[in-house]
Amino acid sequence: RATNQRSITFKEACKQFIQSKHSEWTNAKHAKQWVSTLKTYAEPVLGNHAVAVIDTPLVIRVLNQDVRNKDGESEGTLWSARTSTAVRLRDRIEAVLNWAKASGYREGENPAAWKGLLENLLPNPNKIHKEKHYDAIPYSEVGDFLKTLRKRQGIASKGLEFLIMTAVRSGSL
Repeated sequence: RATNQRSITFKEACKQFIQSKHSEWTNAKHAKQWVSTLKTYAEPVLGNHAVAVIDTPLVIRVLNQDVRNKDGESEGTLWSARTSTAVRLRDRIEAVLNWAKASGYREGENPAAWKGLLENLLPNPNKIHKEKHYDAIPYSEVGDFLKTLRKRQGIASKGLEFLIMTAVRSGSL
């Protein structure tokens, strides 16, 4: 009976974890991404499992699930096709399971831990997904670009101009 009272599903653990951390997240988009990635990718596989029984094969099943494009065609696994999303998702699953352990809902090692565990089972994300950066505008074209930008309405165009003129980091902007 005591075991049943200390049992919680992954879905419920996500809900409680997000409630406990929500006030730390000052960016509304960041908070929505936490909820969205867990709900979209983790809950279909882990949602109804008690956090105490979630193991490494289940976590790998989440990360290696098939993902499809808008036309319904397979893009490959989440880990290989949407690596950035998969890495964030793994971090989030690990955080939820750490919360569950700290809250007394599970014991033992975290099956979503990268160091010493998943790093040995999954390809290194830096080697399968190369970050693609956009080319900079040639210096000779910046003046014309700023003239065009100043004709636009809205805060985004003003923010981009400020960023160009001051080289402030986009997060600070």
